[in-house]
Parts: sequence; C-alpha cells; structure tokens
Amino acid sequence: MKVLSKLFGYLSDRGFSACRTQVTLLLAALLLLTAPLSQAVIIDSFDTAQPPVVLQAPGDLGVTQGSTQAAAEALGGNRNYRLTLTGGTLGTQARAFVGGGLYNHVQDPQATARSLLVYDGSNDPLTTNTNGLGGADLTDAGTSNAVEVRVVFADQGAVLRMVVHSGPNNRSQHELAVTTTATEQIFIVPFTDFTTAAGAAGPADFSNVGAVTVEVDGTLTAALDVQLDLLQTRATLVAEKAAALLVDNNGNGLVDAGDQIEYNVVVQNISSAPLNNVVFDDFVDVNSTLDCTAPGDPTTTQGTITLCDSLTGQLSADIGVLDIGPLNAVTISFRVDVNDPIPSGTEEICNQGFFNGDTFTNIPTDDPATFDLPDDPTCLPVTSTIIIEKLTVPAGSAQSFDFFGDLNAGAPFALTDTQTFTQQTAPGQYLVVEGAVAGWSLTNLVCTDPNGNSVVDIGARTATISLEGGETVRCTFTNTQQGTIIVEKQTNPDGSPQSFDFSGDAAGSIIDGQQIIVNGLLPGNYSSTETLPAGWTLTSISCDDGNSSGNVNTATANFVLDAGETVTCTFLNSQEGSITIVKNTQGSDGTFTFTSSTLTPSPFNITTIGNTGSQVFSPLPPGLYDVAETVPAGWDLIDATCSDGSPVNAIDLNGGENVTCTFTNRQRGAL
Repeated sequence: MKVLSKLFGYLSDRGFSACRTQVTLLLAALLLLTAPLSQAVIIDSFDTAQPPVVLQAPGDLGVTQGSTQAAAEALGGNRNYRLTLTGGTLGTQARAFVGGGLYNHVQDPQATARSLLVYDGSNDPLTTNTNGLGGADLTDAGTSNAVEVRVVFADQGAVLRMVVHSGPNNRSQHELAVTTTATEQIFIVPFTDFTTAAGAAGPADFSNVGAVTVEVDGTLTAALDVQLDLLQTRATLVAEKAAALLVDNNGNGLVDAGDQIEYNVVVQNISSAPLNNVVFDDFVDVNSTLDCTAPGDPTTTQGTITLCDSLTGQLSADIGVLDIGPLNAVTISFRVDVNDPIPSGTEEICNQGFFNGDTFTNIPTDDPATFDLPDDPTCLPVTSTIIIEKLTVPAGSAQSFDFFGDLNAGAPFALTDTQTFTQQTAPGQYLVVEGAVAGWSLTNLVCTDPNGNSVVDIGARTATISLEGGETVRCTFTNTQQGTIIVEKQTNPDGSPQSFDFSGDAAGSIIDGQQIIVNGLLPGNYSSTETLPAGWTLTSISCDDGNSSGNVNTATANFVLDAGETVTCTFLNSQEGSITIVKNTQGSDGTFTFTSSTLTPSPFNITTIGNTGSQVFSPLPPGLYDVAETVPAGWDLIDATCSDGSPVNAIDLNGGENVTCTFTNRQRGAL
C-alpha cells in the first residue's frame, strides 16, 4: 500500500476529514558525489503485520510484554517490540501493533506507557542482543550519513528515542521531539547529532552495528497515539512533496472525477556543498491532465519551468545551482485535473517526479527505489466504501445492535435486521466492534473483501477491515437469538417431597412443581434424562412444542430448539401403590380361586386359615385394576368391597395408595 494511502486510511479512521487535503509527504533520496543513486538501508518499513500487545490497568500495571515477527523488510530479518504499562485507571489500555504498513503505539485516556522497537536479528522481544546484527553497516559503505524517521500521526507531543548499539559497551542515542500532527513528519537526523548514551564506554560505530532500538515514550503523556511509517538511513538531499485536493467537488476528502490536485515539491540541499545543474522532471498520472494555463500554471521559486505539456503530461524545471540549507530550498508547484470518468478499478491517483544533477541521477521526489519497489509515488486515494450489514435469526427481529470503532467518526451507530451502515472513506485499516446484547449470540461474521485482506474474530466480535483505494468491503454480522429449555416435575400424588435427579443438557435435582431452566442456548438439539427413584414410575413426558418429544422407556426428553424459543418438557412421575385381596369365610376354611386381567399372577388362590387369608400385589403403578372370585361349590359370595370405595372390577389405584379389597364367603349348611 502506498504511504499516502496508509496515512489517509488512518486519518479517516480518526475522523480527520478536514486534514486529509493538507497531508504532506516528506520523502528522501540519496546522493553520492562519486556515484549514481545510493541505496538506503531500510531499518523497517512495517509492511509485515504483527499481532498486538495489549495491557490493561490495573492488573497489568508495571507489566512488560513483547511480540516477535519475522519480517523481510526489518533490519536483521526480525522485528521485536515490547510494551510496558506505567499508569492507568480501571479498564484503560495501552496497545502496540503493526498493521496497514504502520507501527501503532496507542494509549487510552488516563493510560501511560512506553513501547520499544528492537532490531537485533533475534526472536526474543524482551531482551536486546547488542551484537545480534553482526556488524551491520548503517552508512551503506559511506553513502548514508543520516537516519530518517517518518511519523505519520501524533495526537499529542511525544518523545522518540533511538539508540544504536555497537556491542554491549558502545552506544549512541538521539531523542526526537514529535509535535501534535495529522500530517506526516519526516525527521532526518545526521549521525553526528547522536550523542554517547549515558553509562556507555563510548559512542556507537555506525558502520559496525549490533542492534538498533526505537522507543516511543508515553510515560508522561496519557492518551498518546503515535504512528510510524518508515525507519531508514539516507543521504542528504531532501525532496519533499505535498499533495492536496485543491478542488473537492463533493467534499468527501477523496479523489473523484473532476477534482483538482495541487502538488508542491520542495527540494533542499542538506549536504556540505552546493549541487550543480539541478533539474526536475515529472510525468503526471495517466488518469489526470497537467494544467498548463492560468491560474494553474506551474511555478518554481528558483530557475524556470522549461516544459509544461498537457497532452503528454510532462513537466520540467531547470533549478540550476542548489545551495546548502533550508533557506535555499526551492519549491515547484503544479496542478492536475482528475479525468472524467476514472476507469473502473483505479485505486488512486499517483505522481512521481525525479531530480537530476551533476553528481546524482533520478532521485525521486518520494522514497528511493528500495522502498515499495520499484518506487513509491505520492498517491491520493480514489473514494472507497465500507458497508456494515446486520442480519438476525429469526429474521425480522426488532432488536437493535450497537457498533463501535473507527467508523462514523468514532461515534457508535445502531442497526436492526437487514439494515446497513455505509461510509465512503479513504483506504486504511478500520476496526468495527459489535456490542454484546443479552439473549443474543454472534453466530457468523463475514467480510467480502476483493483483496482478501480483511480479517474477522467472532469471539472478539470484531472485523478488522483493510480497505484499499477504490474498493468496497462489506461485513455482515449475523446474530442468533438464544433460547431456553425447561424440565418441569409433576408427581402423583401432588406435593410429594420426593427428589428427582436429571442429567444431560438440563441437569439438577427437583421436586414436584419445580423446574430446571437452562438459558442462553443456540438453536439445536438438547436432551435431559431422569433417574427413577425406587418406588416411583415415569408415567409420561410431554413437551409444549411440536418438534420436541419424550421417550418414557429411556426416561429422556429430546428438545428441538429454534432461535429465541422456550421449550418446556414435563416429566410426570407416579408413586407406586399396592392392592391387598383379603378372603374371609363364614363356616370352615377353604381354598378360593381369583382371576384378574390386570394383576399378575392370574389366576391365584387364597387359602383361609382361621377363616381368613390374603394376597398382596405390590408395587403397582396408579391405574384401574380388577379382580374376580370363582366361587366354589357349597359357598356363597356374600360381600366384596374395597377400602377406597372402588368396585372390585374397577379398582382405582392412585399414586402411593394402598387399597384393600375384602371378599366374604359363607359356607352352605347340609340337612
């Protein structure tokens, strides 16, 4: 991604729409008096993303945590950073991470912290190996004499502290005072400005370096946000280019057809001798037209404009001798009109110019060829779009869901089912977080990204959108309403104190009239099984929806739960009882036969002794039972009654009831 695109993305994230048209990119080229273009030593361009280190007060106060990442663009092939939380109130955080081509140091309000970038070739983020780079040459064989640090954004003043190590005893350091800015600041620090660090035996040898560290010190400034774009060495010709929307027809701060862009190139000689026969050449973007008529005529504060061709887009200026120092800096200004229409798929409008002279050739107005090969032109992003969509299960829910993060200028916004939030914005990385809602679960989160760079985290309820110029990314958050299953206990007889145990998805112990309630369940299949206590039988399982069911044989209720549904399954248990058949005789004793269609065994015999006898049937579940006597010859059945008033052919046994049915027979006499 281009440097300006990164910056625009961040400004859009932070809501700095008014600043986007004022962004200035300060980019360096290298000059070697005896050779053509020198190659800079890249310390880090932050192209490889790296996971965040997050610390939160109060538990992490005083804690240091680190992260390591293999990165081809980092000096030594590995990037380490560590973060220390030095202050903060409850819940406030400090974060350090690399994303969108930038290093980000972020502190919440009331939080103070420091983070340290370490380049020592190792993968241990918590220590610095001062010999780890094995003698790296930051002078690039004598062609570089300064360090360049690019700060994309700082919302408060901050201190950057850079230390160069040559082994454990020799080190040099320099502190940069970063001011509050929404435009990129470029610091070019000659090696000679570094001083011997306190406690060191001597200064570092910049041609024999073992480690480089860069610290963002936010220990004295709460709520500090800083972004770094590039760390490299360089020579001392500074070519600074500012690109701004001079005409923004729809006021969105982004490039659209018909807008006008103004470029200002400032070139400064920071070497030790004048540069001779300096000329500037530029070909504007093919989707723009160079303005060669008043009031957009190209101008230069020294020398002359030698060519302005609207048809070819070529611009040339002859500066002549470029003397030393900022007072002799030369500014070249020109404008382009964005063509209408902009071809489909165009992400940005870019511009690159080059300086040539007696002792150097093709030094770009932006970064040298070693950064973002083959070059890194100044680019303004074409309008891009983010769409956040809300879906619910069940569909049509009126539940509102709140979203937080970087969109809507940082203000929350709310969506209900099928609603969308759309924002036209600049490329960059955007964080969108959905707030939790009681009774709902985030069950799906998908971002449709043409470049496939956006990532989602359902557990954290976040979408991290990496927006490229001219593209549309749509992220859909799907929430499912949670359901409830209930196991209810009923007994026969009512009010029994007997406890019943359940296992499975609804587990616990309950008595008559009580329930086991399980909330917060997603749609799906659930079950609960009863363990029958002695003396009880499971009479029935009834569920109050058409999909769920119970199996008395397995004592299990099977719940089929839909989104937002509450399903109750009732277990009815009956206490077992008994029936006692009593045989009384008047006369002598005898043996009497009984039959039943409901009692076992049948038939059965009762023999009286002393004119009485009995047979007990137990345990018995509640129900209707019958019994009948086969009256033997010489006997008359004179009475058959049950203790609960039931007839003997329809004994109504209730739960836990003991019924006695008495048959009385009288023996006939003989003459």
